[in-house]
Amino acid sequence: MIEKPCSWPFVSIIIVNFNGEAFLKNCLQSLLSTDYPAFEVIVVDNGSSDRSIQLLQQYMDADNRVKLLRNRRNLGFARACNMGLSLARGEYIVFLNNDTEVSGGWLKALVEAVSGDSTVGAAQPKVLLINDRSTLDSCGDYMTSLGLLYHLGYLQKDTGELRKQTEIFAAKGAAMMVRKSLLYEIGWFDPDFFFYYEELDLCWRVWLRGYKVIFVPTSLVYHALGGTARRAGFLDMLILYHGPKNYITTLIKNLILIVLCSLQDARKVEISHILYHKGLGLECPEPKEDLGEAPLCTKEGPQSA
Repeated sequence: MIEKPCSWPFVSIIIVNFNGEAFLKNCLQSLLSTDYPAFEVIVVDNGSSDRSIQLLQQYMDADNRVKLLRNRRNLGFARACNMGLSLARGEYIVFLNNDTEVSGGWLKALVEAVSGDSTVGAAQPKVLLINDRSTLDSCGDYMTSLGLLYHLGYLQKDTGELRKQTEIFAAKGAAMMVRKSLLYEIGWFDPDFFFYYEELDLCWRVWLRGYKVIFVPTSLVYHALGGTARRAGFLDMLILYHGPKNYITTLIKNLILIVLCSLQDARKVEISHILYHKGLGLECPEPKEDLGEAPLCTKEGPQSA
């Protein structure tokens, strides 16, 4: 039985935005209505040219839980998440897409599930389609024997069968919670991925570190399923290029690590751990001016990051 925490831990919710004005208002309104007492929302904007910044400024002026980090160009989803993570104060980190809306109790359900079991490293809610809330988007991913992903519940009707908390191989990046302390053990999102499969790579490392990834059916999130990228007109290009590239990279990186860590020599295992973090670029670099990052903007005005 999962025990409820005596005091609710602080949670940092990180949202990456690129020309997502059409979705941001509903996303933020639902977030700020969340029935949870201790959280912040960090929006990392990847050089939007629509009115996203003006909209975000209104929310920052009205609610000091909302913070903004602006980039002058699109640095990709993975790197932008890492930038938000570098500013996060929470014990738990939630990565949330900007084309989502959340239910009132979604965050409490995730926190209860993760904090109630020390072996859980990451979790995902039940994700349903935003325009048809009786249809599932994702309940998590599994790896088949052929090395392919199976998406549990994808585009199936939510008949109530998937009502039990269960282990999954990987969470969907549209909505996932990770222990912050674990991210400092296994590394953050691989910035070379830019977009697509970055969550698979991360969740694989969660398992390799000895933690579980779980599906939490009592936490509900609604997703437009590629809404921001589709509106920008480059979803197919992103998938066709970054999808195969990142998936092959994920297999190579993590299967090699499994082989290295299966060696009995403790020194070799330690060396493999170092190589994985240092040699494969999993450390989040400090923001550099020439990459187009700007200082953190809050209700009180720009601050140094």
